[in-house]
Amino acid sequence: MTVPDAGLLQFSAPDWSSTLDALLPEMHVVDRDATRIWHAFYPLALADAYAAATDAAALTRRLRIDGNPSLAAGQTDASHGFLYGHRYWPQVKAAVLARLGPAEAGHDDVMPLGPAEAGHYRDHASPLIDLVRGVAADVAAEARAETGLVTGIAFIGLMTLRQVGADAFHASTGASVTTAAPAGPSPDAVVARRARDDGQGLLGFLRTTRHYRVMFDERRADAAFPLLAGQHLTTASANDTRDYTHGPRRFQEGPIPAQCRSATCSTCWVGGLGGRDKVSAIDAYETRRLHEFGYIQVTDERPFIRLACQTRAAGNVTIVIPPWHGLLSRLLPDPIRQIPR
Repeated sequence: MTVPDAGLLQFSAPDWSSTLDALLPEMHVVDRDATRIWHAFYPLALADAYAAATDAAALTRRLRIDGNPSLAAGQTDASHGFLYGHRYWPQVKAAVLARLGPAEAGHDDVMPLGPAEAGHYRDHASPLIDLVRGVAADVAAEARAETGLVTGIAFIGLMTLRQVGADAFHASTGASVTTAAPAGPSPDAVVARRARDDGQGLLGFLRTTRHYRVMFDERRADAAFPLLAGQHLTTASANDTRDYTHGPRRFQEGPIPAQCRSATCSTCWVGGLGGRDKVSAIDAYETRRLHEFGYIQVTDERPFIRLACQTRAAGNVTIVIPPWHGLLSRLLPDPIRQIPR
């Protein structure tokens, strides 16, 4: 590989994952977990499987996919709406497009590095890291924003191009789906809001059970449901009797899709955006099931992806609900053989 001809197709799924790991310390905390959640929601292995499939419907059946896992299917501009950095998406898309060479049309894998990245190539483990940093620097300069606020969305912009291809990336509107302007709540204010619990009132100390909230879409004031301290997230969600049957996934029981409540159906996986310190630690059973579904390799006591039916909360939490569920593990080689039972 020569640097001028470097293209996104040369980077494997582990390359993208290691790049994200390397960049996490450079991101503002408001989007560290959010970027990891997005990366788990839109895995490269799944996108490549659909791109290579001669019968997409058969692949959907084999993986038991329910919902919309494809960025190209109407989610190019909207999939990352839960990131603070999403408000800079128009600038990110422009910065990525500016780096596509004139021969890009019809060649989705061409993404040449600029002079700054080429100059640093020998000093870095992966040119992909430099490419993300370069796009983030361009966006930060254009939007007059901190680089740490746009690094996550820059990574997502490049991964989106990698998954949807140049033509679809060009064709998307590039519009932000959030109403929050860059001058809206500060990232520190968002982090503080996620950490704050609901007050229990003047006589709250007399209550035997405390009352909290689960926020599942920070862009909407009504996107929350009440939770009693110690409840499973799916139990609290089921008490929200509003109509959620219009979503892309079946088995709706409240805003969190749930079919079994025993970690056997794969439907209720969620991303933990705020309040992860207020949820129960993961146990061996949930760890094994997450591996068996193929969603995440668990390394933390309270990982950023959880099964809501196995997760109890004792405080306000903020989650993100993915647009699909299925058995991603069927694409992975030997994904669970070493998981203790």
